[in-house]
Amino acid sequence: MAHSEMNITPPSDWIEQLQAAIAQARNEVLFALTEPSAFPSLGCLAVVQTVRAMLHEHSHAKILFLADSVNSIRQVWPRFTQAAQWYSHQMQIQIVDASLERQYDVCAVDRSWVAYAPLRDTARNSEVWRCSPIAGNPVATYAMEEALEALKRSQLSTWSPVGLP
Repeated sequence: MAHSEMNITPPSDWIEQLQAAIAQARNEVLFALTEPSAFPSLGCLAVVQTVRAMLHEHSHAKILFLADSVNSIRQVWPRFTQAAQWYSHQMQIQIVDASLERQYDVCAVDRSWVAYAPLRDTARNSEVWRCSPIAGNPVATYAMEEALEALKRSQLSTWSPVGLP
């Protein structure tokens, strides 16, 4: 689906914008975060319910996590772990090699919308996050391309379902 077809009215808060983008997703949501523990708000009930609804509606869709550890996902976002019990074939995690340097933390939706924040201490402040379509936004485009490059380079490692013990 083209980003122009998504018809998302921008809410005032970036997490609400991300949730709206996920609700319109058809294929993939990529969370590329250096420290999931810094972003507990991404595991809020509303976001997880939206993810579950998207996975239920689109059986081919995937939720991919590039993170520092499986445990960080389980500890910070227990609702994602619970959802993974039902959607384990669609929710996978890749442990990211620390040598894969990036400048942004990213949540990319169908490679057309992206929420992003620069990797620095102020990025832990939710006010620096932005969510927008990548079309016409060079910073969002760069942040997503950087995450996709990390994803590509991480493909050499094994993906694991989020719900594995």
